[in-house]
Amino acid sequence: MNGSITTPPNQPVLTPQSNVPSSNISAADKRGARARMRATRACDRCKGKKARCSGNQPCTLCDRLGLECAYKASYRRGRTPYILPSTHVPPTPDVNTAAVANAQSMLSLAPSFPDLAETVVEAGKAAEEAALEDAGEESSISELVDVPSSYIGPASGVSFLTRAKKRLQEDATSSHTTDASTFASGDTPLPDCDSSFLALPPKHEVMLLIGTYFNVSFPTHRYLHRPTVEIWCDELYRNQMQCFFKPGDREKKAIVLMVLAQATLTSRHKDENNAARSVMFYAASEQQLTKESGETRLTSVMSRLLQCHYLASQSRINHAWSLFGTTARLAFAVGLHRKQRPQAGRVNHVEMQCRRRTFWAVYSLDRYLSAALGRPKAIHDDDIDQDLPDCLDDENILPDNIITRPPHSQSVMHASICHIKYKTSPPNPSI
Repeated sequence: MNGSITTPPNQPVLTPQSNVPSSNISAADKRGARARMRATRACDRCKGKKARCSGNQPCTLCDRLGLECAYKASYRRGRTPYILPSTHVPPTPDVNTAAVANAQSMLSLAPSFPDLAETVVEAGKAAEEAALEDAGEESSISELVDVPSSYIGPASGVSFLTRAKKRLQEDATSSHTTDASTFASGDTPLPDCDSSFLALPPKHEVMLLIGTYFNVSFPTHRYLHRPTVEIWCDELYRNQMQCFFKPGDREKKAIVLMVLAQATLTSRHKDENNAARSVMFYAASEQQLTKESGETRLTSVMSRLLQCHYLASQSRINHAWSLFGTTARLAFAVGLHRKQRPQAGRVNHVEMQCRRRTFWAVYSLDRYLSAALGRPKAIHDDDIDQDLPDCLDDENILPDNIITRPPHSQSVMHASICHIKYKTSPPNPSI
């Protein structure tokens, strides 16, 4: 052993230089092989197969397979580019072609190793098939952008657009995207129902639902006065066969129906028909408001605010935002954003507290919808000077008197007021 390498007889020495003759692939060809082909338009076959296309006619892949190369599909990305004939395009060596040539040269240099020959051929074919699959995936992504990039990873924006495009194509087949109203576009549609034949539940059941609304459904948005709502409920049952309505009666009826609609969803008595009943109450309330007449009243704002909260809870945020625009302007028309100067001897404490509660509920919902949808707010702080509601329970507020709360007792309005204060001045995370 003198350090030299001995070889079997009749076997050539395999060196890195002997794998592929250097004259076959120059340095410029190697750089061109590593460069990515960039075509502004793919032929019909490559586009359908999502394979990489050279962009000329016939393209490299169709020419290699001996197939017809056509550009008959419509082009929707601007001006139709000019398709160059293949003779005008300089030949670009394919990386996988070079790999196959390399494998073939190795086979010619090693004829006495049949196992090695089969392995190299199979590896070359597998590499070419994998490269075509990768090229198809990159081609499908590059169709979404005008300027091709070197690499598009799964976390990139273009990859996200690919998934979004696929999802939008699936959603385009659903009926509610085209049949929905402009004001509710994109929302989950509510079930169809006929509210003209609404039958009210027994009164004792309705009173339980009213209690559910105030105790469970809306603990932080308490802008309704419970004793007043119970009075309106009595009037609804007493005059349900009445055909003539005084000004303001339809809004009161709509408020009671919306209370029932919201409470039905959070009732302890779970029933498979609760969702359908809730929609019936909502539709009946909407029918009453379409027939509303006369001047704008506080109940006009309350009834529509209840509908906004209901729609938001049913994942119909676009419909809620559209309706809230009307609700906010009705609140301005009534003057809820300004302090009310009570006249001497004519103070209605229930109305005063309800005005304050309703305005700040509108204010809170405005901030929520603005943050959820990324749209401008409807109420600006420079335009309001309304006081916060007093920390009083509903049973302590009478039209002509305020009942003093026992000392050291807690009020259910405390949470609502804290919720309002958080909306007006949220805590600073840096403190």
